[in-house]
Formats: sequence, C-alpha cells, structure tokens
Amino acid sequence: MKPPLNTRVAEFHGAPTLVINGRPDSGLMLYHNSVSRGHDEIADFAKAGIHLLTTGVGGVGCVREDGSLDTSRIDEQMRLILDANPDALVLPRFGLAPPRWWAQRNPGHMMVHFDPFLNETVKAEREMPSPSSAKWRDEMGAAMRRVIRYCEERYGEHMIGYHLCSGDCGEWSYAWRHYTQSDYSPVQGAAYRAWLGRRYGDAAALARAWNRPVDSFDAVEIPRDWRRPAGEPFLLDPQRHRELIDYLAFHSDVVADAILHFARLAKAELRELGREKVVAVFYGYHFPPPGQSTAFCNSGHHALARVLESPDVDVFCAPYSYYERQAGGTYFSQLVAGSVRLHGKLFYSEEDTVTHVNPPIPYRYHCPDLFASENVLLRNTLGALRDGGTSWYMDWHGTNWYRDDALMASIAATQRLAQERVANDNRSAAQIAVFVSERTAQHIWHDSTLLDAWAIKQIAELWRIGAPIDVFLLSDLPRLLELPDAGQYRFVVFLDVPAMNAAERQAGRRLAAEDGRTILWTYAPGIIDGDRFSAEAVSALIGIRVRLADSAPLQVETSHSGEALVYGVEAPVAPMLIGDDPAADVLGRLRQGNAPGLLRRKAGGCTAIWSAAPLLPAALLRAFARDAGVHVYSDRGDQVFAERGLLVLHACSAGERRIRLPRTCTVADAFSGTIVSRAANEVGVPMRLGETKVWRLIEEEGYGL
Repeated sequence: MKPPLNTRVAEFHGAPTLVINGRPDSGLMLYHNSVSRGHDEIADFAKAGIHLLTTGVGGVGCVREDGSLDTSRIDEQMRLILDANPDALVLPRFGLAPPRWWAQRNPGHMMVHFDPFLNETVKAEREMPSPSSAKWRDEMGAAMRRVIRYCEERYGEHMIGYHLCSGDCGEWSYAWRHYTQSDYSPVQGAAYRAWLGRRYGDAAALARAWNRPVDSFDAVEIPRDWRRPAGEPFLLDPQRHRELIDYLAFHSDVVADAILHFARLAKAELRELGREKVVAVFYGYHFPPPGQSTAFCNSGHHALARVLESPDVDVFCAPYSYYERQAGGTYFSQLVAGSVRLHGKLFYSEEDTVTHVNPPIPYRYHCPDLFASENVLLRNTLGALRDGGTSWYMDWHGTNWYRDDALMASIAATQRLAQERVANDNRSAAQIAVFVSERTAQHIWHDSTLLDAWAIKQIAELWRIGAPIDVFLLSDLPRLLELPDAGQYRFVVFLDVPAMNAAERQAGRRLAAEDGRTILWTYAPGIIDGDRFSAEAVSALIGIRVRLADSAPLQVETSHSGEALVYGVEAPVAPMLIGDDPAADVLGRLRQGNAPGLLRRKAGGCTAIWSAAPLLPAALLRAFARDAGVHVYSDRGDQVFAERGLLVLHACSAGERRIRLPRTCTVADAFSGTIVSRAANEVGVPMRLGETKVWRLIEEEGYGL
C-alpha cells in the first residue's frame, strides 16, 4: 500500500497552488456525477494526464440509526473509480446533510422556507438542516470525523482532501428556488434572537435601533417579506428597515459559523491521524445569474471575509457565471476570485458547460459543435488559472460529456500547458482592480433590477475592455494597499459598495490620494451613513459633490468614448443622486432632466470619475482605462487574459485582430510552438467568432519575465 497523500495549498510563483506530496500541480480535475457509468471517461482523462477526480463518494448519510456506519457506498464508489484509474486522486464531495432517520427525529432542526407570493412556508427540493442547528453540528460533526477516519485508513493514498457540502446542491445555500426566503425553522429563530442579544445587549437598545417597541428578544420573529414594496428605494432604508438589515447580516453569518465548525473538526481529525490534506467548500458567490435575486439574497454567501480568515479552509469552489457563457461571451467566477487569491487560498471553477457530445439541457449553455466545445472550455479553464485558481471539468449528469477523441486531445493539451505554466511567474498582471461589498446583501431588497446592473452585468462589460481585471471584496482594500505591488492597478472601479465602515472609507481616501491613478465610482458609493442616506457622505468619499434627487429612470447619455452611448436602468431608481460640482468636468447627463450624471474631477494627480448610473458599457470603460494608463490589448470587445508569459484572447466576433503587446517580444502559438511574430509590439491575426487563441510571449532571454 502506498503512503497516505500529503496535500496543501501554497503560494508558488505568485499564485496559490495545489501541492501534492511536495509537487505543485495544475489542479485540473474531472467531476463525474455517476462513476458507475464513467469508467471510460475516467480512463480517458487519465490518458490525458488528469488523475484528479471529484465526485459524491459519501458523507454522514452513511450513519445508521444504531450509530454504526454503512460504508458500502464509499467502498463501491472507490472500487469503480480505481478500476477505471488505479492512480486516481480523489477529492470527495463529502455530504453533511443528515440521514433521513435523523431528519425525521429532528424536524425542528430542518430548514423551513417561506414564499411571499404564496404567503406560506414551503419545502425545497432537497431537505436540508438549518445552519443554526447546534444538534446537527455536534452530531454530524462527530459522524463526519468517523467517516473521514474510515476514508483515510482505507483509501488515504487516494484522498486529496475533503469537499464539505451542505445546503441546496451542497453549495452552503439556503435554497436556490426562485423568491424563496429562509430560514424559518425554530432553531434558526432561536439562534437569531441569541445573535441579537449579543449585538444589542438588551431589548431597550434593540427597540431604539428598530424604532419600535420590543418587549423582549423572545418576541422577535424573522421578517416575513423581503420584496421591495412599490415606491420604496431599491436600498433598504437604514432607519425604517433595520429589522430586515439585521436578519440579513445574521443570515450569512450563521452559514459561515457552520462552515467554520465543520472545517475545524475535519482538520482536527486529519491532525489526529497525522495527515495534512486540503478542506474545500462552495462559498462566496457574489455574481449569480441576472434576474435571479434569490440566488443573491437567499444564498447566505455574504460572509466570505470571515471564512477566508480561517486556517481550516484551503479551497473555495464555485461554478463560473451562467451569464454570457456562449461562444463569444465571457468567463468570470461567481465568487470574488481576487480576494480568494489575496488570502492565499485556492479556488476551483466548476466548468459545467454542456458540450456538443451531450443533448441540450435546460438553463445551461449548450455548445453546438466541437469547435465551440474546445474554445469555450479553453477560455474558461485558462480564465480560472489566470485568476489564481484552477478548474474541474464537470460531467454534471454523468452521461460522459467529454467522450470525443478530438475534445479529449484538446483537454490533454490544456493540461500539459497548465502543468508547464505552474513553473512560470504567475503573479497577476492586471492593471484594473474592481471592488464589491458583501454588505450589499444586507442593504438591498429582494429585487434584481438594480443589483443586475450594478454588479452582475457590469462585470461582463468590464471583462470586454480588452485587458484583465482582478475582483476583490471591499473589506480587502486596506489589506491590498499594504502590498508592495498594489501600484500596478492604474484603474480602480467600485461597483456595489453602498455601506462602508471607517477603515474602508479611510482606505478609499488613501487610494484617491495616490498620484496617477483613476478611480471610477458607480451609483451610490458609501451612501449609507449610520441611519440615513447621505449625499454628503458620498461627496466626501469620492471627491465630487453630489446631491439627492427625486426618483427617475437612471440613464446617462455620453459621447466621451467617441460614440453616442446610453446606459443605466430604465426603471425609476431611488435613492437617486445627481452631480452638483462646478469644479468637475461633465462627461454625460441624465437622459431625463439633463442633470449631470457622469463627472470627472482631477485633484493631486489622481482622477476621480463618478457615474450616477451603473452598467457602463465596455467602450466607455475602455476609454477610461486607456486614459488611466492601462494597457489595452484589443479594442473589439474580446475577453483577454494576460499574464507575464501567456496571452489569451477569446473573440467576440469574427475578423482580423490587431493585438497590442505590452513590450517587444516574440509571439508563439502556445500549443504548436509556431512563431507568429518576432520582435513585435503588435500582431495581427484572423479569428473566428468564439475562437480562443493562446500565445506565449517570449523575451530575448526565454519564456516569461
């Protein structure tokens, strides 16, 4: 028997990297949903050099009512995997949902959901424990340790670590069901009241904060309707809606508590066994599909900063965005990848694109042919690697999505490139930093109108500038500014940051004081000041004077990029801000009322830009980025992943591309080695719609810098 694996995540050449028995690995992996049908596909991936596999091997559901373990499923899954690939290294999806008998014995500890349209409680497709249940945490935590011990003693040489899963789809979400609100179980209510007690101390303080009588914490109920009432601002009024704001803060906080509890126990068990292995979780989603506010408001994913600080969680996982997945579209993670990287954690992008091998599946982009499959998968895989992460190819239905010789040859070539890339300088080369805030989830109604424009669709436009971007949590701004290479970011964009604490405001002012940088503020940054909406707080933060105005459709007209553009939100939006600064340049005006809606002001060597409306188009963003000194590789709306030694371009349209290089170098096709151009500052290449090209940028001394 081989010795047990030793795995960890470590910084290697500028990026968090999976290290297996001391060897840095690309981390590329296969997910197969049905290993009983997956023998040939698992073997295909092994031939392609990918021996890492993730699947649902088992979890605490194997605990019998008498306390014994039924390990037959674990044994059968591992037998099938090792029969297909004796060298397989497995990251099992380790389920923490209790067995059915436990749920039946403890109904008060299972999640209860509320549908405000039906005005009744509902059950989700998958019955899950409440994250607040101490009984579930204690009993299933102990069971988890026993199952991990079994897996290590029996299959330790094949186990990379443990991917701890709970909640809807195992993703630590309350429920993905549209317009569901959660959780209304007795244990969630009790935990919320205890949380309020710790926060406020006594009922009198709570009554003052909520601006209504509160006799005792025992009388507090979880708010029933999170939908935006007609005529209300899109942001929760900090004075009138403190009850909901408090619950939404708790809502994510308690999920983080549960994750940290199980991760701590898993690491403790591994230490007792003398093993070092990674622990992974799904968490930190900030960019769900547009039009699905439930996936944002009810996810419970908005305490990522807390989980990132834990030494017990090594790997964060998320599907890549479901928005614009098509050939010619964009890749970006649903989680805040820059912050995961900043904290030295690895992230796995779930690549669940439906290939041409499989029939179409509802709600998923389906590649119509081999060309689309090869090029979309290549875009997404290299996008994850550039972000400081890696990827698993997901055979979601377990129907062998990759059983195509040509497609597997492409995946094998990608694995060779990814493994070679590990040895390169993999520090981020992005000159654009983007910030979002977890506290948005505490201050926004269950409504996607503003959220989609302010964050989700806006990220896709940013990725069409023609240069790479890094996305961070606002809470990481002070940390980022302390890094020696923070000056690489010439263009800094603040998206949904309605609430900022003192440290974040101070960091924002420090950022604005540094020479040569351009900062773009969108919509209403820092507008929540204590218990009110404050235009004065926004003005002090951004260095451009603004004032509150009556609700109106929030659309800006501008020709600053050289073409007439209209962007924003067609619906009336409140709170509404307009420019009121004679010292600022007016670059655009609101379509309704003609008030200043896009302003620029230069002070002390720094340029501040404020847009009253979100969802700035790529052409306008590109103009700002160029003015800020950002190197733009392509101005056609293509997605570009640029590193110090590799350049990746995914074409949004067909035609000739003139690609500007950041330095004089030799350009070679990354797969064939064919020289495209020598000693060049610019290259021209014909491209098809949806084609992904990958080039090496070769210095005179060799590959990379």
